[in-house]
Amino acid sequence: MNYQIKRATLEEKEILNNLMQFYMYDFSEYMDLHLEENGKFNDYPLNDYWTEESNFPYLLTLNGKNAGFVLVKIKNRDDDLYFSIAEFFIIKKYRRVGLGR
Repeated sequence: MNYQIKRATLEEKEILNNLMQFYMYDFSEYMDLHLEENGKFNDYPLNDYWTEESNFPYLLTLNGKNAGFVLVKIKNRDDDLYFSIAEFFIIKKYRRVGLGR
């Protein structure tokens, strides 16, 4: 398995935004998410991942193909900093092959 996890650049924001549509589609089964009149889900607030130093957007690829993303934030609890996965997504085609480990 040839996978890569790399920090998404601002130029790759559109890729992450497009993958987010599939993420919201999957979660619409469990959450109160609805399509807008244009046939898309509302845009996820991704801008902070390029403007806030404590946020990190990552793209996942498998064999050179886009496979998902991870959105990570640094949190502070009682003066103890830790990394928190805010969102994690792998498209269905690449699930259950070990990419999420």
